[in-house]
Amino acid sequence: MSEIIHAPELFSERLRFTDMTEDDADFVVSVRNDPEVYKFFISVHEITIEEHLNWFKNSYIYNSDRFDWIARNPEGERVGIFGVKRVSLEEKSAEISYILSSSFYKKGYASEAVKRLIHFCFDEWKCDKVIAEIHKNNDASLKLIERLNFSKSSSNGDFVIWELKR
Repeated sequence: MSEIIHAPELFSERLRFTDMTEDDADFVVSVRNDPEVYKFFISVHEITIEEHLNWFKNSYIYNSDRFDWIARNPEGERVGIFGVKRVSLEEKSAEISYILSSSFYKKGYASEAVKRLIHFCFDEWKCDKVIAEIHKNNDASLKLIERLNFSKSSSNGDFVIWELKR
């Protein structure tokens, strides 16, 4: 059996990022199944706890090229799920992803967390490029990515590929 891989603990000004665990399954599924969230996903459907745990146990915990964190605010509340995935070792690129719980919208947490993910990709994974794939109708994410100086790279159906180079 392969060795279980753990995401390193990260911190930003107000957030503590901890490795996603089985204990977070209810939170992950509830945030992922919010219709205001999953309408911007490639796969637009609700997931079950069983589907999430199957993915978690059979794919995620053995993948050294992907980390997902649960971010907590100073009060210890889980505000969202934030991740990085290596796209190419040769091109030194990684993709970021984020799902913010709708109860924490408009508090600056997404911006703070995405900045920390970018820092992780550039400084710890030594990437030269960070990618974000955003649904063309996800105005909040599009504004966030633009504010962080990402440039439009290409399109893939309803999704726009953005990149930030070191």
